Amino acid sequence: MSSKFSRKPVAVAAILASSIGSALAAGGAAHATTYGEPTSPVTVTANGAINVVGGAKIALPAGAHDVSWAGQGGRFAYIGADNAIYTADFDGTHAIKIGQGVAPSHTVWDAFNTYVYWTEGTGNSAKIVGAYANGDSMSSDAAVKTFDVITPPAGVGVSSADVAADRNNSVVVQTTDATGDTGISVATWDTTGQHLTVVVAPGDAKTGGSTPTISPDGKSVVFVRTDAAGDKQLFASTFANNAWSTPKQISWLTGDHTTPVFEADNLHQTVAFEYKNRTTPSGTAKDGTYQVVLADALAATAPGTGLEKSVSDLSGGLAVRTDNKGMVFRLAGWDRTDTAVLTSHQQWRTAGAPTTDTRPQAQSVTLSRSDAFADALGGSALAAHKAGPLLLTDTKTLSSETQTEIQRVLPKGGTVHVLGGTAAISPAVEAKLKALGYTVDRIAGSDRFETSVKIADAIDPNAKFVLVATGTKFPDALSAGAAAGTYDSTVVVLSDGDTLPKVTNDYLRHKASVGVGVAAIGGAADHAMKAAGYRGFDSLVGATRYETSYLVARDIFGSFGTIGVATGENWPDSLAGGALMGLRGGPLLLVDPAPNTGGLTADENALIDSNRGAANWAFIFGGPNALPLTVDKQLADDIGTASGTGNAPIHPAAKTPNLSTPHFTQG
Repeated sequence: MSSKFSRKPVAVAAILASSIGSALAAGGAAHATTYGEPTSPVTVTANGAINVVGGAKIALPAGAHDVSWAGQGGRFAYIGADNAIYTADFDGTHAIKIGQGVAPSHTVWDAFNTYVYWTEGTGNSAKIVGAYANGDSMSSDAAVKTFDVITPPAGVGVSSADVAADRNNSVVVQTTDATGDTGISVATWDTTGQHLTVVVAPGDAKTGGSTPTISPDGKSVVFVRTDAAGDKQLFASTFANNAWSTPKQISWLTGDHTTPVFEADNLHQTVAFEYKNRTTPSGTAKDGTYQVVLADALAATAPGTGLEKSVSDLSGGLAVRTDNKGMVFRLAGWDRTDTAVLTSHQQWRTAGAPTTDTRPQAQSVTLSRSDAFADALGGSALAAHKAGPLLLTDTKTLSSETQTEIQRVLPKGGTVHVLGGTAAISPAVEAKLKALGYTVDRIAGSDRFETSVKIADAIDPNAKFVLVATGTKFPDALSAGAAAGTYDSTVVVLSDGDTLPKVTNDYLRHKASVGVGVAAIGGAADHAMKAAGYRGFDSLVGATRYETSYLVARDIFGSFGTIGVATGENWPDSLAGGALMGLRGGPLLLVDPAPNTGGLTADENALIDSNRGAANWAFIFGGPNALPLTVDKQLADDIGTASGTGNAPIHPAAKTPNLSTPHFTQG
């Protein structure tokens, strides 16, 4: 297989501004902030291992330090003795080098477990840098592995980052000025860019602060400050009325309290920390790892040493392994129509249901015929962009189960996008939909190629990214559909095998004149593009449909939080599944269903495993006759976490594809 693919350089501010807070990872040398199960344990890096408080040990390479956990507990990051940054599976296997530091410290995962951040340098020259957690490069230059996360004021260093799970993507940092004084600030992002809010200005021991941690909801910050007796104590500031409060002391034992870390339970906001008694001990407190409940400490009207509870005699780099279970969902109906309905149920709540049902409300429905793929190949992307399910129907009459599902998810007056002309979906079906109270938007061309262009225009008439796949067979276009559905301003158009029909050529010629990113998905589309005289486009061409699907997952997505699989031998399950994956922000892998030689390949298993920190939701579309049950086991092995399997919330994806071909031209 071959992949000539140009990575789009990452615009970090845009990524952070477009994200929506959800379950996330954080953690490092005493840092981890995330929503997790109540049992999510603190881990202590000591004696050459990650020591799970109350649990097992995970061996580390010699000299490894600054451990942090991904938000689902599937992978952890660490800094090696060679100053390189690595990620590894929860049991220490499958380590990947993701970046090379010079003087690195303090790792922490980003909000969606896609990136790992760390501190590079010290003092007022320190900065926070990041890299893909799966080791991917940041651009077409494979050597470009890192990016700067935060832009500090001139002359100020930023270090010791910790990440919240709030909707502002809050990142708390230590700030250091030119005199060496330290303070605390919180960085947030929105559509206007980065905002850096001072919690504590750099100053002396009475007013400054260091090594902060931030609560999962982003509303409390705990940091270290030296008290009048010379002991390092913990102080907390809370965010209310659009301002950070004056810090209040929350620890009192004589001796040093260092490296605080919020634990996973946001309700009680427990903070773990390292404690070391004085050289000449005061009292009976022993060295080790302790906890304090923030609410109790803030409510204390007098020093409350009894609030500080010992949890381990060990001390070292603290982190929280946020245990969120991975899950493999198999969506399999009695037939293709029923599988599409089940896929819709997975994503969309009943119209008018209370928001306690956390599934979103569908804004539309995309409807395709159930017996042929010709007009439907762009339908997955359309359904994802129009925020609704893709459902299947008989050509002549509206299938009863599909009608029931439309009425469940879409309020009357909503729009049903019908794919293809009256030969594909009859006027009787359209009349039925109108009689049910829906607006019908029929998207149809004179053939499948014109229909694909019209679907592309319906998604975005000014699309900036175009994926070209053959329309004479279904696999390549279905792999492309999930990618196009994931990313804004991204569409799929079709070649006629090894040639470009006039309507597609005209569409691409216009795109070449305005400058877009274009990729040929599969050998047929690649040949068609070259035969038409186009150059400067990307090519994702595998020797088989399965290899091409793998290249789309690896090279367009780069990193992902959800994975879907479907048979590569038929199209209906992939069509409905592609719509769901576009909404979930993950690739759809086409899998060989052969019982003895098929299933996920070694490369596919490795790709999913490398994203294990983020990807612990997997979907199989179709029953065991479509894909054998051995695929379930493969996926479970690839996404498993320290806490096994279970249900988990959705992670949205950053809305810019890894696609940049600014020199796309014809002739």
